[in-house]
Order: sequence, then C-alpha cells, then structure tokens
Amino acid sequence: MNKKAAPDELINAIQRIFLGRKYITPEIAERLLINISTDKKPHELLTNRELEIFTLLAMGKTVTQIAETLFSAQSTISTHRFRIMEKLGLSNNSELTRYAIAHHIISDIDL
Repeated sequence: MNKKAAPDELINAIQRIFLGRKYITPEIAERLLINISTDKKPHELLTNRELEIFTLLAMGKTVTQIAETLFSAQSTISTHRFRIMEKLGLSNNSELTRYAIAHHIISDIDL
C-alpha cells in the first residue's frame, strides 16, 4: 500500500484481512491486469536498463561490479534489482539465473 493511502482504503484492507480474505493495492491490481492483458513474458516487461542489469546479475555479477561497469551508484543498481525481482516474482539471484537460462536470456556457457 502506498504511504499516502486513504483512510478508507486502509480500513478496507484491514477488514478484508481480518475476514481471512486477500488484499492487494490498486497499483498491484493494475500491474497484474497489464500482465494478464498482454501475451508478453514477465522479462519482456522490463525496461532496457532493467534487462541490462538483469542479464549482468544472471551472469553472476555483484551489485558493486554492475555499479562500476555502468557508472551508477550501488543504491541505484540495488533499486533496479529489487524492481526486477518484484516484476519477475523471484526471491534470490539463484532463481534469477535459472529464469534467465530457462528463457534463453543467457546460456550456461555465458556463466
């Protein structure tokens, strides 16, 4: 939920959770609808910069190495990594690498 959620939205969320139901923010619902309404794979929804960072992460590069390579702050790369993981529904770099190999973004040889 965003930091400026309306009180009604917060109350709705609490009531739904209290009743054992699920709650997602309108922003997440919109993202899900976008993903459903397109035939694109999740990685195809990444920005060019996110795809570049995703590929480097999948190849085993660290956030520090990527920041140095791309002349960016580590915090910027970490933010991109967080968003990539969120968009792809991944929780760690191992899953990220497996996803990249499975979708032919990198090959075993690249490693």
